[in-house]
Amino acid sequence: MNWSCEQVIEWCKSFIYDDFIISQFQEHEIDGETLFMMDSIEKLTLFPKLKQKLLFLREREKLFRINDDSSIIITDSSSSSTLNSRVSSSYFESQINFLTDNSMNDQILEKSSTKSEINLTFPDQYVIPTLPNALLEDIEAGAIHKFAPHHANRQVLIDIIAHDLINNFNLLYPTRKQFDDIGTAIVRKLKLPLTKDNVGIWKDAIQTKLKRKRFEHRDNEEVKAYQSRYSKFGSGRPVKKMTGEVAERDRQKQIMLITYDDDTLIVIQNKAKKLRDDPQLDLTILLQLWKETLHVRRKAIRNQTTSEILEEFPGYKDPMLIFEEVKMIMGADLRAVVRRQIPILLEKIIATPAFITDSPPIQLIRVLCRQFDESIHHLYCNTSPSSPYPSMVCTDNTINVYTDFLSIVSTTSPDDGLALVLAMYVVFELNFPKNGRAIRFLYAIMFGDTKYLSNKMRSLIKEKNIEIYTEQNRKICE
Repeated sequence: MNWSCEQVIEWCKSFIYDDFIISQFQEHEIDGETLFMMDSIEKLTLFPKLKQKLLFLREREKLFRINDDSSIIITDSSSSSTLNSRVSSSYFESQINFLTDNSMNDQILEKSSTKSEINLTFPDQYVIPTLPNALLEDIEAGAIHKFAPHHANRQVLIDIIAHDLINNFNLLYPTRKQFDDIGTAIVRKLKLPLTKDNVGIWKDAIQTKLKRKRFEHRDNEEVKAYQSRYSKFGSGRPVKKMTGEVAERDRQKQIMLITYDDDTLIVIQNKAKKLRDDPQLDLTILLQLWKETLHVRRKAIRNQTTSEILEEFPGYKDPMLIFEEVKMIMGADLRAVVRRQIPILLEKIIATPAFITDSPPIQLIRVLCRQFDESIHHLYCNTSPSSPYPSMVCTDNTINVYTDFLSIVSTTSPDDGLALVLAMYVVFELNFPKNGRAIRFLYAIMFGDTKYLSNKMRSLIKEKNIEIYTEQNRKICE
């Protein structure tokens, strides 16, 4: 294929919306000949996520299959419009139906779909679009854990629904009832109990996705109208003051819970009471009971204050049990990941020696706070926490980890201290503080979750060649 680098990039832009990945194609001068050789996952080092690699291989296979069948050859490297018309219009428009964001061309859809062609009537009972066979098989097999946060199935499902809402119903701003209908449809499709919590989790997921899509459609007249109306100074919700407040919970971090019958629930609750009342349990029994009572703790965290949770579940004062819970929820051995990543990050980020008297974890926190122009005191201090969000307070060689101004757990290891701060966001299902860029950056690196990264963070990752691979993190846990 005699494509220039510019033509390959134009083709990539039709289904890749990550500027960082596009820039990698340009930086490495990927042309048609190179594209032909990118035929396996092992060769796709430009993509940070497995899902992105698989989607790219699918689109590449389709492109070369069409090239073989129809002898599509484009030699004019100066005309990107010709490329769009010959490849994007003839191929991608015919293939777009239920594909995810990474495989659909929104720009082509906007040009080819007029309002008269869009069904603007939202049904009384929303029906989930056709899903890929892999997702349907997981649903039938009851593998609902594959639709939890940080799993590819969840993102694919959300992408498909967002595509359907925007392109078939012209819905960038669904009403509250429509969000309820969509959340209900998802819960029924996944064969989950139709509870308020389950519906709310998926409503929030769709709302977050549509917010991002509205940015992509910022030239849309409806989006412009909303921005004009609500983006003026003083028109939005007031910023929350930290003093006297509690850390805000993030429903996106909630895992889905199974509804148990009354007898089973009583058994689980009795096990939780045994954990609370018997401090002399054997380690093996302790860990087994901790795993079996996860459901009860998750429900309590969503309905009770932090002080009530600590009173009912004193196990949260034990670092070992906290890390075990993170492993159950996120599938990652956080202690091992933190110990592995800290020296790597320090080596990549620090150009000249800085804060050399601090331990490596504290040194990394200071460097990141300086990098993102934020105060370190909301993450680490020697007196008392300045916000309800997780932080380390170091006194007499002991690190106390706080949340909601309460001391949750203590350790003498700085590595574990940082790991425990990150664990608090998982265990207590917390949002990040508004200006907490350092902690968001660390969370993304340690858990391999890039959705919390801002453009500035992505630029730093690109500049310092920092790798974010969930697969690597999970291998440590195996």
